[in-house]
Amino acid sequence: RREDKFVHLEGSRGYDGGRLDRYSLESKEDDEVDNSPINLSKGSTDPRQGESGERMLSSGNDEPVRRSHPDPLSTHILDTSRGLPASGVEVALYRMGAGGPGSWMKVNSMMTNSDGRASGFVSWENFHPGTYKIFFNTGSYFAKSNTTSFYPFAEVVFEIRDPTAHYHIPLLLSPYSYSTYRGS
Repeated sequence: RREDKFVHLEGSRGYDGGRLDRYSLESKEDDEVDNSPINLSKGSTDPRQGESGERMLSSGNDEPVRRSHPDPLSTHILDTSRGLPASGVEVALYRMGAGGPGSWMKVNSMMTNSDGRASGFVSWENFHPGTYKIFFNTGSYFAKSNTTSFYPFAEVVFEIRDPTAHYHIPLLLSPYSYSTYRGS
């Protein structure tokens, strides 16, 4: 299996004084791939997250493609009962097939990192308009701390209309409730 990653090419100052970085895609084989979620929070020291919120990516024909994030979809889970990020939660992305709500196809799954974040579910090239859902294995998360919970899992269904935009799907979680919103 191959995975594409962003490679920093150069940096410059934008019209507002902010840093604009130029990136290119480079392929890696499975044994070289870093599949850990990218920390998208401000002040992150993750080398895959640049200093600026805006990226310049090579489109292959020397025309820069502007991307606000290294990948199109991310999530963040906050355990509001503890006031902490929910780390180690299994999160899976599904895309609805042509058969409608009964035809979900699994795209990717991973665990949230120590900051309760997960990203890298799908590449920009494989991100298309359609209906998606994120499955959060909340029951397993609460079971690890011997906490009784009402919801064995939470699913958030959302529609992608603009596949060039970044979508952040946060989950605010407690043993007896959860809520979500369109993040930035």
